[in-house]
Amino acid sequence: MSVQEKLLEEGLARVGYVYPPNTRYIDAFEKAQERSEKAGVGIWRLEDYATDRGFDSTRYPEEK
Repeated sequence: MSVQEKLLEEGLARVGYVYPPNTRYIDAFEKAQERSEKAGVGIWRLEDYATDRGFDSTRYPEEK
């Protein structure tokens, strides 16, 4: 398992910005992300935080 796949599986990252020809591991990465989404871990615990365009930090502003 790669570092990238581990981060995806733990919900610490999302798949994004993948452009040909750099698609070699995309299937494994998307499956790892699906598992973390279904488990509701990491960024997937926060509703509407992770989007297809990146992260929406306005949904969960930092508390001071």
